[in-house]
Amino acid sequence: MEHCRKLVAVPIAGLLLLLVLATAGSAPAQAGLASVWAVDDGEKIFRDDTTNPLENGNSVWDGSSVSLFAAKNEIVAFQLMLEADGSGASNVDVTVSDLTNGGSTIKGSHPLPAANDYVGVGVELFTEHYLDVSTLSGDPSTGYFNWNAAAAPSESGMTTGWMPDALVPFSAAQGKGGAPFDISANQNQGVWVDIYVDKGLPAGTYTGTITVTVGGNPVATIPLSLEVMNFTLPDENHYKSMVYYSPWDCIRARYNLTDGSPEYWDMMRAHNQMAHRHRLDLIGAGDWTEVNNLGDVLDGTAYTASKNYEGPGEGVGNGVFSIGTYGGWWSQNQSYYETESDAWVNWFNTNAPNVDYFLYLTDEPGSDLYDDIKTRCDWIHNNPGPGSALPVLVTTSIVSDLIGYIDIWCSPTMHWDSVSTAQAEERGEQVYSYAAFRPKTPADITDEWGIAFRLKPWIAYQWNVTRWFTWESTHYVRNPNEIDPGGDIDVWTDPLTFHTNSADETGNGDGLLIYPGRDYVFTAQDRQYDGPIASCRLKMYRRGAQDFEYMWMAEQAGKGSDVQNILQDLLPHTMDNALTVPDWSNSNAPYEEARRELADLVLGTTRAPSAKFQADKTRGVSPLTVNFTDLSIFNPTSWDWSFGDGGTSTAQNPSHTFSGSGSFTVSLTASNAQGSDTEVKADYITLIQEAVVYPDTWTTQGSGWADPSLVSGGLSDLQTDNDVYMVLRSDSGNEQRYAVMYTADTSYAPADINRITMEYQAKLSRTDTPGSGILFARQSDASWAVIGDWLPGASDTDFTWETTNVSTYMSSNGILGFELCCCPNGTASYDVSSDVMRFRLELAGGGANPPVAEFSGNPTSGQAGTSGIRALPPPRTPATSTPRRATTRWR
Repeated sequence: MEHCRKLVAVPIAGLLLLLVLATAGSAPAQAGLASVWAVDDGEKIFRDDTTNPLENGNSVWDGSSVSLFAAKNEIVAFQLMLEADGSGASNVDVTVSDLTNGGSTIKGSHPLPAANDYVGVGVELFTEHYLDVSTLSGDPSTGYFNWNAAAAPSESGMTTGWMPDALVPFSAAQGKGGAPFDISANQNQGVWVDIYVDKGLPAGTYTGTITVTVGGNPVATIPLSLEVMNFTLPDENHYKSMVYYSPWDCIRARYNLTDGSPEYWDMMRAHNQMAHRHRLDLIGAGDWTEVNNLGDVLDGTAYTASKNYEGPGEGVGNGVFSIGTYGGWWSQNQSYYETESDAWVNWFNTNAPNVDYFLYLTDEPGSDLYDDIKTRCDWIHNNPGPGSALPVLVTTSIVSDLIGYIDIWCSPTMHWDSVSTAQAEERGEQVYSYAAFRPKTPADITDEWGIAFRLKPWIAYQWNVTRWFTWESTHYVRNPNEIDPGGDIDVWTDPLTFHTNSADETGNGDGLLIYPGRDYVFTAQDRQYDGPIASCRLKMYRRGAQDFEYMWMAEQAGKGSDVQNILQDLLPHTMDNALTVPDWSNSNAPYEEARRELADLVLGTTRAPSAKFQADKTRGVSPLTVNFTDLSIFNPTSWDWSFGDGGTSTAQNPSHTFSGSGSFTVSLTASNAQGSDTEVKADYITLIQEAVVYPDTWTTQGSGWADPSLVSGGLSDLQTDNDVYMVLRSDSGNEQRYAVMYTADTSYAPADINRITMEYQAKLSRTDTPGSGILFARQSDASWAVIGDWLPGASDTDFTWETTNVSTYMSSNGILGFELCCCPNGTASYDVSSDVMRFRLELAGGGANPPVAEFSGNPTSGQAGTSGIRALPPPRTPATSTPRRATTRWR
C-alpha cells in the first residue's frame, strides 16, 4: 500500500475547474465557480477557507478524481467542495451517478430519498450548514469542562470562523439547504456525500461520476471510484454508545407534535433510526410509555424494511436502555422502588434479554447526597423480588463511600482512572465514561478538529471503555443552570448551545448532534424536512464506530497485538497516559492510512511492513539513554534505525545514548520479502539543560478539602520565593488536603522533572499531646500513602522532603498531590487558629523556559483528592511517556 502520495497542486486560471468536463466542454463563463475539489470525511473546511492546501490532494482526492474504499455493510463519505468566484454562483446542483461493477450496482443519488426512508438508498447528498463561531468554547485561561487551558483546540490551530456542522438533505426546502442552492462570492459550499455498501454486493471496484451543474448546465464531471473489500462489517455494534435525546421538551415543540400521538412516536422512531444508521444507540426518559411505544427499537423490528429501514444493523435492536434517566425515580419511596424494579426486570427478561438496562439513579451528585444514594441502592439490592437484579448507574467518578452500592459507575472522562476502573471490574461492577476532556480525549464541541468524534471509539478500544455516554444530542432548550434557563435555542444561528454564568462553562455545539428538520419555534429556520438532520460530528462519530468494527474484526483474526501497535503509534498519550497537551494528529490522513492497515489485517493480506516505533523518553538532560520499541506490523524481518546523530542500529528494539544539545530526527525502516517502509519522526529526541522551577498553581479540590480562601499570598510568590501562608484549622480533626498540578509549556514536559523537593515551615501553638503533625502524602485510588511524616516538638518549625523517584509521585500528565494533615491525638484540642505555615515546592528538571503550571479542572462529583497521583498503566499495552512528534513517511 502507498502510505503517502505526492500531492500536486492543480492551477486554476479564471473559471477553469480543477477538472474540466470531458464530455460537456469547458465551463461556461457565467458558471460562477472558481474550483471544485474533494476532501475526506474527517476534515472541517471553513466557509471562507478558499486556499486550503488539501485542495491539492488528500486521502480521497488526487487532484482530479475521488477514490474511496469500504467494507460491505459500511457507509463511507467524502465532501465535495464548491468554491464560488468573485461573482458567486446561483442554482448549483450536484448528482452522483450509479456506481457499477459489472452487473452489480450501488444506487446513485437521484431520485432523492424521502425523509426517514432508507430502503434502497445508496448515495445521499447534504449541503453543509455553516455557523459563525465568533467566540471559542470555554475560558482560554482555565478550560474547565472541555479541557485544561494548555490543551484547548485553539492551542493547536483551531480558530473562530464559519464552521460546517448541520448537514441538510438535498430534499429540504430550497433556500434552507435544499438543492439547488446558491453560493456567495468567494465562499465555499461543502456537499457531504454518503455511500452505503450493501452486504450483498460482490467485492470489486465500483465506478461512477459526480456531476456539478450551475443554472442547469453541467460545468464539471469528476470520476468516482469505490473499492469494495471482501469482508463485511457485523450488524451488531461492538463499540458501546449511549446518546441521550429529549423527545418531550425539545423535539416535540420543534415538530409541533402532540405528546403521545402516533406522529410523536413515529418521529422518535425516526431519531432512533438515524442514530442506528450511524451505529449509535439513543436513550430517552426511560419510562413505560417509551417501551410500550418504541419496543421495536429494542427488539429490532424498527430497523427492518417494513419500517422503512435498510442499512447497518438491520433487524438488530438497540443495545442499551436507561430507566428513569437523569434521576426520574429520585423522589419516590421504597415501595415504588421495589414494585417498579420488579416490573422492569421481568419485562426485560421476557422481551429484551440481551439489552443492557439499568436505573439511572441520579446525576453528578455531591457528597451531601451519598447517604440518600446508599438508601435507594439498598431499596433495590435488598428487594425480596426479582427487582434486586436491577443495576444502578450514577454519573460519578469512583468514590470509596459508594463502593458496594453502585453497580455501574459512569465516570467523567476528566477523572477516568484505569486503576480504580480495574478494581471496580474485579468487584463485578461496570465502569462507563461520559463527556470528553482534552488532553485525555478530543472534546465534543463544534470548535474542535474534525477527527474529534472519530477518535472517541478509538480511545474506547484502546482503554476497554465499556460504554461511552453522550449527555445530549438534541439540546434545543437551555437547562435550569444555564443563562436564560428553559429558553429555546436557535440552533441554526447560535453556535453556543451550552452557556452558564461561568466563563469556562460554555460550549459551541455542546449537547447538539442532531438538528430539527422542522422548526415551529423559530419558523424562519424551518427546513421543511420531516425528519431529523445529522451533523458533521454525528457522521464523524459513525466513522469512528465503524473503525472500531475494523479493530474488533482484526482482533478476531488473531491480529490484536497489531491493532494495539497501530493505536499506540497514533495515540500514545490518551486517558490516564495523557500529557499536558494532546499529541495526536489533527489531520484525518493518518487515521485513514490506519484504516487501510486494519483492513489488510482483517483480510490477512501479505504485504510490506508498516513501520512504527516509539521511545520510552524523548526529552532529558545530556547524556540521555533512550530505549526504542518497534511497533511495526505485517511481519518485518529486518530493521534499520538512524538516530539523527550519526548513530545507527539493526536491532529490533535498540537503546541509544544521545549527547550534546539540540533535537534529533529518528527514523526506522522495516523490511520483509514484500518490501520496506520508513517512518521518520522529526526532532523526536531533545536534549535539555537542568533547571529548578516552581509551580504557579496550587489549589484545593473536591469535598473535604481545605478552604482555598485561607491561602494568602499570590501564586507568583511561589516562584519568587516570597512567603505564601495557609491557615490551618482543626475542623473537628479533618485532614487539610491540597493538590498541585505541574503543567508544561511546549518547551517542558512533566517527564523532564527529575527531582521533587517539598519544604514546610510553621508556627505552632499546640495544646494537645505529642503526636500531632503534618503528613505529606500522595493519593492512590481512594487512599493516601505517606511520603513524609513530620511530628514536631515544641520548638520545631520546619520539615523538608525530597525524592528523585519522580514517577512514583508525579503522573505522566504532571499531577502531584499531597496532604497537609492536622492529626489530634484522641479527643485533645488542637488550637491552630493563630498558626500559619509557609510551603515551598521545587521541581528540578530541564528546559529553556520556565513551565506553566495549571490545575486540570473542577470535579463534577465529590470525591476528595481526585487529582492525586496514581500508577497509570494502559489496559492493553505497557505505559509509556513518549510524546509524538512530527512524522513523515516515504518510500
